[in-house]
Amino acid sequence: MAMIGKQIQYYRKREKLSQQDLADRLCMSRQAISNWERNISEPDIDSITKLSNIFHIHVDTLLQIDDTFQQVERQKKLTRGFCLSLLLSLIYMVAIYFKGAHITNMIYVVVLNLVCGTIIIAYGYCINNQEFSLIAGYDDQIQYDEKELTHFLLDFEMHLLQVFVSVLVLSFIMDIFLDIVWMPALSCGILALDIFVSIIVLNIKYREKMFLNEKDQQNAKRMSVSTIVVFLDIVIFIILAIILASFRHIENNSTKGMLFGLWIMFGILLNIGYLFYADWVVKKDKDISLKNNGVFVFLNLIIWICMWLFI
Repeated sequence: MAMIGKQIQYYRKREKLSQQDLADRLCMSRQAISNWERNISEPDIDSITKLSNIFHIHVDTLLQIDDTFQQVERQKKLTRGFCLSLLLSLIYMVAIYFKGAHITNMIYVVVLNLVCGTIIIAYGYCINNQEFSLIAGYDDQIQYDEKELTHFLLDFEMHLLQVFVSVLVLSFIMDIFLDIVWMPALSCGILALDIFVSIIVLNIKYREKMFLNEKDQQNAKRMSVSTIVVFLDIVIFIILAIILASFRHIENNSTKGMLFGLWIMFGILLNIGYLFYADWVVKKDKDISLKNNGVFVFLNLIIWICMWLFI
């Protein structure tokens, strides 16, 4: 029960109880609670039962028996799923090679594996070694609930792997059997958008659990609005760009194609830059106003109009 101190502290804070409040309920001193949380001493069986009733959880949950077992099982599923994705990728590339067509689609398969593989391996390392500072967006100034942060990463890994395998199977069928050559390229776009959406959804789901400080919870809520605006803007921007490319018959390796690519890159960089700006504003304890989001959308509209007029 070496880690029960952290469990008691976590569930006490979740119930919004001070050490003195908990001590009063258990009819003991505040110092005894402090010693438990610092792992100087451990509660007896009777105290553990009372604690589980106060926290409205099962005794096994307080002792981390269920949680540890579930985490190990999910890691095993992730490992098996990742091995399956590598096998499917190998079969896909062999099929492309022997079919003698669409060799460039091998590049898309490799890109998909590199992106998903890197995320899954990196997150797995962070979870196993509790090195959360390696994760993009992690802020040392914020108080995180490491247990819920671990659940967040596991959920994201599992979702990403499921989508990756589904996209891989769909691309394989469409490309090899139905001869739809643009499917692998579309798969990369689908996966990129899915990563964006899943991060938004999981952040909303874990917002109140992952952050211990109420102020950080509110900041995350304010950032969610701007993130959704940026996501929708990118989707619309890409759709309009595809329409423009088809309407103007823009070809690869042409002057128009290069100029078109530069405009798209500029638009994407603008969206990423706005996210950094929104994060900076939120950390200054200010709100991202409707006016800010409106100006941002207007700038994207100007970029698209310029693309339409000058390309």
